[in-house]
Amino acid sequence: MWYLKNKEFKFLLSLIFSSKRIDKNTLSQLNLKELTKISSEFLIIPLMYSKIKVNNYTKHIEKAFLKYIKEIYEINLKRNHILINEINEISDLLNKENINHVYIKGASLIISNTYDVKSERMIGDIDILTEDDD
Repeated sequence: MWYLKNKEFKFLLSLIFSSKRIDKNTLSQLNLKELTKISSEFLIIPLMYSKIKVNNYTKHIEKAFLKYIKEIYEINLKRNHILINEINEISDLLNKENINHVYIKGASLIISNTYDVKSERMIGDIDILTEDDD
């Protein structure tokens, strides 16, 4: 578990889970390539951007990096709106056929308004459970 000793990983944990303010020295000393690698690996670039913005850390982070993660955030928001529309279309079709179904994982979280912002969760597919005979 190499990342437990990694300052960028620790930054992400603090950013996402702690209400404690992160000091500007910590922010300015981040290795942005490493931060991008880790946040990409965990599919949390949109969440990271959202938390940086909400906590008003933007003035302490390189503008090019912010522009990059903002673009990913916006792309993900558009993708999630498309996925929500697809989920609704699938539900309409299944309901018309009287097929009981439930969405799981990311799809269930995005349609249940678990997130304040629809772009915080990266979703790659729509997972559905139905009864065996359906």
